[in-house]
Amino acid sequence: MKTSLFAPLVIAVVLAMVCASYGQLPKGQLITMEVNPDLDKYMPGQRINGIEVSVENFKGEPLDGLNVTGVLKALRQQDLVFENSGSGRYYAAVDYVMAGDDKHLIEVEVSFSAGEESFTKSTYILTTSEERLKLYVNSPKDGAMIAAGQNITFEAEVRPMTDSVSLAGVEVWIIERLTGQKTRIEEKGGVYSKVFTVPRIIGNSLNLIIYAKALEDGVEVDAAEALQLRNRPVLYVEADNARQDLLNGKVALDVRYFDKNGPTVELESLAANITSYPSGIVQSVQLVKEGGSYAGGYRPPKGDTSADILVWDSFGNSGEAGISVVPVIVQPKSTGGEIPWVLVIIAIVVAVGAVAAFALLRPKKAKAGAGPSDALARLEEEKTELEETIKQTKLDFYKRRIESDVANKRITEAEEKLEVVKKRIESAKK
Repeated sequence: MKTSLFAPLVIAVVLAMVCASYGQLPKGQLITMEVNPDLDKYMPGQRINGIEVSVENFKGEPLDGLNVTGVLKALRQQDLVFENSGSGRYYAAVDYVMAGDDKHLIEVEVSFSAGEESFTKSTYILTTSEERLKLYVNSPKDGAMIAAGQNITFEAEVRPMTDSVSLAGVEVWIIERLTGQKTRIEEKGGVYSKVFTVPRIIGNSLNLIIYAKALEDGVEVDAAEALQLRNRPVLYVEADNARQDLLNGKVALDVRYFDKNGPTVELESLAANITSYPSGIVQSVQLVKEGGSYAGGYRPPKGDTSADILVWDSFGNSGEAGISVVPVIVQPKSTGGEIPWVLVIIAIVVAVGAVAAFALLRPKKAKAGAGPSDALARLEEEKTELEETIKQTKLDFYKRRIESDVANKRITEAEEKLEVVKKRIESAKK
């Protein structure tokens, strides 16, 4: 195969609730699928010879025995039939010569199934077909520096090839090459503008396509531009282990940062994303300057004991640091000081023991009023919450808010609990 002109097109795919056997996947499995045409950009007359797909799980283990199919949605559409060559690789031979009147953006839709579960995702090929529409991307420029989590403004203009022709039904889109996700850019005063939030997980660069299409005298015309925005964290971030107040659950942060490219600019505040572990839940906070550092706080989910802090400033510079959470009880300011966490644990154990003893002495009263209908309602509520957790986790992984190992663990645990709850519901209904 020919060497790709751009970074490989990677499609992140989430699959769940599939039976385990050859050619099938265990429950909660998260899959990464790469779809690689011979080239990422074609000129008229060039031939697409084939499409290769590689599939592996989050541990990097290849997955064979899947039923992989696809469609090349060019001017002359072609079905793609993939053969498994081993090591998680699948190849579909293609014999398509790019025509001068092909669209500037050709969709490659790939599907695969395992058992009863299936998933479909798209990636895109650019062409240099004859220009039929003028597309000007004013900002950002190709090669611009960005930071994960940063808000950047896209501005584009769309014009006909000749001033005497008018356009109708103009649409402009931002397409992420990594996921195939599309974001519509709305028209404002003759310019197409959209504030776009850079995904948190982007690697060394964010590869995008700006695509425009319109109707010119009833005929669809289009244009496309590729953008590669570079990610270069330039902040050195320091963060002390954070103190968690066990009385209100809040974690106090103390963050310092230094600009690697020159003198540190003193800002009044910094934006930050806190990724809490092991849950993987992300929270956005504002860090306010206090003396020589920046202070803020957040409330981690129950059981989380560490976090990554992603910080960025108003110039788009960013950096990361990790922290461990140290539980303490913070006394009122008038008394000062902190109670060591060992004493806190002793106090908690004593309190739990007292509550347990009280419950054992009054078992009948504790159960009073909790009839079968109340118990069933609580189980149904728990079932709904677990199903929502699974759905939201898939969405968070697809949008790259959390890593695959975190998502896989959360889905697996939720599905195991869900099975137990379903059985309890069935028993309660009998």
